[in-house]
Amino acid sequence: MRSTFTARLAIRLGAPLLIAGAALSLVGHAAPTQAAGRATDLVGHVYVLENPAGPNSISVYDRSSNGALTYARTTAIGGLGTGNPLGSQGSLTLAAGHLFAVDGASNQISVVAIHDGALTPAGVYNSRGALPVSVAYSAGRLYVVNNGDTTHPANVAGFTVAADGALAPIPGADATLSAALPGPAQVAVSPDGAILAVTEKATNIVDTFQIAADGGLDSRISTPAVGQTPFGFAFNPAQPGQLVVADASGGATGASAVTTYRVSERGEVVSASLAPDYQTAACWLVVTANGKFAYTANAGSGTISGYRLGSDGGLSLLDANGLTASTGANSHPLEMTFSPNSHDLYVLDAFTHTLSAFTVGHDGALATIALSGVSLNAGAVGLAAD
Repeated sequence: MRSTFTARLAIRLGAPLLIAGAALSLVGHAAPTQAAGRATDLVGHVYVLENPAGPNSISVYDRSSNGALTYARTTAIGGLGTGNPLGSQGSLTLAAGHLFAVDGASNQISVVAIHDGALTPAGVYNSRGALPVSVAYSAGRLYVVNNGDTTHPANVAGFTVAADGALAPIPGADATLSAALPGPAQVAVSPDGAILAVTEKATNIVDTFQIAADGGLDSRISTPAVGQTPFGFAFNPAQPGQLVVADASGGATGASAVTTYRVSERGEVVSASLAPDYQTAACWLVVTANGKFAYTANAGSGTISGYRLGSDGGLSLLDANGLTASTGANSHPLEMTFSPNSHDLYVLDAFTHTLSAFTVGHDGALATIALSGVSLNAGAVGLAAD
């Protein structure tokens, strides 16, 4: 009975666990292999890290001004995917004309150049740890958090990023987390580049590091989370010291929440505020570019919850029951990304192997955008958009 419960919880939270000695696997649809024609009103693109078991790849969808998507291409990126959800946020990030993607099965980071939606692999680099699950870019540097395995502890590692995307290790930017296998969910850097943060699901801890002028990391500060199972998070772009974290609460029914933390310039957590969303398994979280709204993807409920963010760290639900939008029954929404200026919100639906999309209103309300022709690999884990 215990192994059955563990397997269900691993699926609900997308955890990179091994059950009965075998990797958890999902069966789904492969991404299309033929382009369906360019979008008629092309304004940008959405990128999906497919993460199949074997050669890893990224699929590109052309984005129209109304938010609709048209499949364009899938490109192999050099490393190896796991074929399973990684239990993380930020496995794919877009910055400085490149996509940076985790290759969990080969312990690598792939760097891919972008030009008008076309992808050109630029290099594959050792992640300096085992099972990379999340990457974050800031001011010419890339930081990765590695989940770790039975012989390698979980750690954070930093790299400089050259103009061509080449990665080089930063001395003094390698640090272990609070335990050997704490289940790290995400790594991110504050908007001012001063603080690096990591959430640990298994140990219920938020780690913060002050970033030195050369990119190295000062000593880790580990703060017990206010909520349970801290997962995906974002720094508020309008308030560099405000950290907004989704609390999955172990997948307990209706028990999810969001916590805001105030982080000092030295990385110390000085205050916190928690607000429930009354949904299940709030694992992934994004904050709008103007810093006014936050959204959680509730994997267990198949819903999106919206919050207003106060300048004092306060939180208030957009909808009293926490149901701002639905991604559909048995959709299991995971990672989310905004189009530029947070006009549209895209959500990766793991169990239906597709995407949901919504237009973000001035009041934070979400209006559904009808999508068709999106078919993702069962292991798809990361999203980015331009």
